[in-house]
Amino acid sequence: MSKLLPLRLKDLIFPAISVSALPPTPGTHGEVAHPHELDPETLAYSFRFDLGEEQRSASAGLRVRSEESAPGRGAPYRVDVEAFALFEANGHEHVDDKAMLMRRYSAAAALLGAIREQVATLTSRGPWGTAWIPMVSIEAMAKLPEEGRAAGKASATGKRAKGARRATKASAE
Repeated sequence: MSKLLPLRLKDLIFPAISVSALPPTPGTHGEVAHPHELDPETLAYSFRFDLGEEQRSASAGLRVRSEESAPGRGAPYRVDVEAFALFEANGHEHVDDKAMLMRRYSAAAALLGAIREQVATLTSRGPWGTAWIPMVSIEAMAKLPEEGRAAGKASATGKRAKGARRATKASAE
């Protein structure tokens, strides 16, 4: 498997995008610590990744949601964005943990980048100016579930691929 190209993007859609400017709290907008970044404490990330039956295709989804932050803590916006992508999986013969992690990492990075760009674009015309989703650890988001590591070590006769697929489906929940 090419380390440079574990996945190739085939399609990217946004099934849901919601960005709301929050009303100002008197006297706080000028005192916001990071006025152009959403408060990381209010963000929730939900990532899922599924490898196709033949390991030749993959799909991934990412949802980023925020709750209202305390006054002065972050950009005064509430976001709820979902992105979904279809990929062509390169190196389909590789189903070990390292290959799965590379695919998951690539998918999570692509989706988070796309969501960050959508939020920046939509907020650029908002009353408080452009707001960004802060940088997060893609590695933590994309890591394999513990049961996937155990399942991936089964045998090299097909159980390994089935275990890897189960692991990615389990991580979606």
